[in-house]
Amino acid sequence: EGKTVIMGDFNLHIDWVNQISRGAEEEDSLECMRDSFLNQNVEEPTRERAILDWVLINEEGLVSRLVVRGPLGKSDHNMIEFFIRMENDIVNSETRVLNYKKSNF
Repeated sequence: EGKTVIMGDFNLHIDWVNQISRGAEEEDSLECMRDSFLNQNVEEPTRERAILDWVLINEEGLVSRLVVRGPLGKSDHNMIEFFIRMENDIVNSETRVLNYKKSNF
């Protein structure tokens, strides 16, 4: 029902262009993503020539300006930088609170 962002190193080899997997674990992951209406947003390799690090969202436009950067320190995975769109619903309360410390009994 709500907005969802799931990100991390999944270490699963999937051909994202053709939505094809190499094995049962990858196929189960693809099926779970489809069933959960999640879309993968990383389009560039994050380790060598593979996209192993994912940013999954359930609503178009929830993340923006996603960029794959170089590795951090000695990591063999590239960093992923992106913005998450967040909205705050500000509710004005008309509740009146009395300050009894200022009362004169």
